Parts: sequence; structure tokens; C-alpha cells
Amino acid sequence: MENEPQHNFVIRRKLSPGRRIWHFCLFALLWATVLFVFYVNYGFIFDLYTDNLVTYYLLLNLDYGFYYGLLGTVLVFALGTTIFGFYRIKQMRRNQEK
Repeated sequence: MENEPQHNFVIRRKLSPGRRIWHFCLFALLWATVLFVFYVNYGFIFDLYTDNLVTYYLLLNLDYGFYYGLLGTVLVFALGTTIFGFYRIKQMRRNQEK
């Protein structure tokens, strides 16, 4: 059992607590923005008109083309991340065998 190869593909460095808090706040802010945009758009799709919702909609200047752009962007990033992940794992396995 000692001769079994170890697979340590992920190399991580420890982040400082301040950097970790910064990443968490940035991530939370990004998700809050996404949820806000979805709230405004779905409010209009389901005919939930309020003064605030109309103001937010005009502020964001959204339309149905936004959905296609958002969907395309998400698909491109998901596909790119998947391809890069497979490529990187294959490259790391090749380097480990040497």
C-alpha cells in the first residue's frame, strides 16, 4: 500500500483572514446584485407592478434580450471552465507521471 501513487492535484495557499473576508463580501455583493436583477425582471414577467419595481426596472434598463445575453454568457463561462478544468487535470496527471 505504500507504493500507491498519491494524487495531489490541487495546490492551494492559505489566505489571510482579511483577504478571506474581502472575498466573501465581494461574492455576497455579486450574488445580491444578481438576485436583485432577477427580482426586478420576474416582477415584470408576472405582472407585479409597483412604483419601486418600475423605478428599478427603468434604472436597470432591462429587456428580454438581457436574458439571452445572460444565458449566453453563463453558458460560455461554464463551457470554458469545464474545458479548462479537464485540460488542467490532464496536464497535471502528465506532469505527475514524469
